[in-house]
Parts: sequence; structure tokens; C-alpha cells
Amino acid sequence: MIFGLFKKAAPRKPSPLTSEAIQPVDKPVSLADAKRVFRAYTVAHGILDTREVADHVGYMVDDMKSHEECLREEAEQYKPDVAEAKESLKEALRESKAAKTPEEKEAAEDEVESCREALEDAQRVYERVAKELADFKADKRQYLIEYVNRQFQRD
Repeated sequence: MIFGLFKKAAPRKPSPLTSEAIQPVDKPVSLADAKRVFRAYTVAHGILDTREVADHVGYMVDDMKSHEECLREEAEQYKPDVAEAKESLKEALRESKAAKTPEEKEAAEDEVESCREALEDAQRVYERVAKELADFKADKRQYLIEYVNRQFQRD
């Protein structure tokens, strides 16, 4: 007997999802759009059949919600740092005003400058994370591309 004559060909790896494949390119992608694109991509490339796609859309939505929650938690994590830096700056300013000798004034001014820098750093980090969260909420395009390619472009 000869086995292997009719060997099944290895499944072809689908082309990666790109930003240009999601039309219109200049409009943000909502969650509903992301679901539609995911369905169309996976069915068109033979990755999932129409019976499986609904479950996988749910997995993608759960993953997006989890990502958003992580971003929200990260933003909340940095809020106390900003508040603490503001309080430290206020205390340093009070000490600066209370300083009597030139040495005390110089040390207090150095502390004020250090506190200002710490506050700017804390605000910069918080604003970066908050912007990342706001961008994610406004447009799911990049996340969708990364999710699809991470799921279906494995070697």
C-alpha cells in the first residue's frame, strides 16, 4: 500500500493584516469596525469558518477590554505620584519662604527645583499613559492589526 500519495498540503500562512487593508485609512476604527474587519479577514483567508468566527470575535473583544483595563489601571497607578510630587513641591516652597540664612535659602531653592523636576516627570509619565488610553479608546486600528497578526502569523 502506498500512503502519502495524497498528502494534504501544509496550510498557507495568510498575508499579514496591514493598516491599508482597513478602509477608510484616515478614519478611526471603532469596536464594531474591528469586529467586522476581524470577521472578514479570518473568513476570507480561510483561517476560520463562519461557525467559528463568532467565538473568536468574542475572544478578541475580551482581549481588547482586558487591554483597556490594563491601560486604565496603569494610568490610575501614576495619579498618586503626581499628587505626591505636588505636595512635596508645596512643602519645599513653604520651607523656602521660612528659610532665614543664605545657606538655608540656597538649600531650600535646590529642594524646590528638585521637586519641580519630580513633578514634571510624574506629570509627563501620567500624561503619556493617559494619552495611550485615550488613543486606544478612540481608535482600535493598531491594536486590531497587532492582535490579528499575533494570532495568525505564527511560524
